Amino acid sequence: MKQRALILDGSFAVKPIHDALSTKYDVFTIGGDRNSFFAVNAPARHYLIDYSDHTKIEKYVRLKDFSEIIPGCTDISLNTFAFINENFRQIVKKTITKQKFAAFCKYCDVQTPDLLANPTSKDLPVIVKPDDSFSGRGVSVVRRLAELEPAIKYASINSETNSYVIQRFIEGSLNSFSAFRCGNEIKIVHVREKNREGTFGVASSYCFNPEPNLSAKIMDIAGKFLNNEVKKLNFIHVQYICFENNPYPIELFLRCPGDLY
Repeated sequence: MKQRALILDGSFAVKPIHDALSTKYDVFTIGGDRNSFFAVNAPARHYLIDYSDHTKIEKYVRLKDFSEIIPGCTDISLNTFAFINENFRQIVKKTITKQKFAAFCKYCDVQTPDLLANPTSKDLPVIVKPDDSFSGRGVSVVRRLAELEPAIKYASINSETNSYVIQRFIEGSLNSFSAFRCGNEIKIVHVREKNREGTFGVASSYCFNPEPNLSAKIMDIAGKFLNNEVKKLNFIHVQYICFENNPYPIELFLRCPGDLY
């Protein structure tokens, strides 16, 4: 009899995770959307419960019956995972927002775009974003000081916590990498990401092979993040801006990305 695993998501985006786990586990999913992929296609193994509601999960799902509980492809899912799994709570709290991730980068000696509290004309251009991740919504590039206040309001209303960050704008290609610990080695999958036209949301992604110098810099960053002193990790997914062949991480995810690459 297979052990049971629970994925904290029911969308199509977690299908690759589900399929990989199915080789070893009897896999269940959870989510309140009755039209989600697994609610429709595998209802007998899907809990129709909002996975952000910790109280309902604890009331209706016997978590002790699962040998593994895995976050899905959203930050809400990751927050629930941290609530359930005390072992990951501290590292999630230290990386879940953009401000906290910037501090984490400094702690790990990794260069990231500077945060600016009160930018002046000399600091322009800057980029203003919701502090909590929000799928590219609420993001503006500010090239004139007159644009700053509207950009702050736009970021704030697209933030679940009504918070924002201002960072130095680095213009370059948007890339990401997934890094896995494999024994004593680190394996990396490099991904090029393309924004939807006129937006900061990712429309498509595909694997690529970076030139050796960039690849070495990514490996150094991956090692620092995976071997950080807060919590040793086995998997990370990092978005970064590549400028003059230097990677500047902008977000770190302790969950699998939604891309089906």
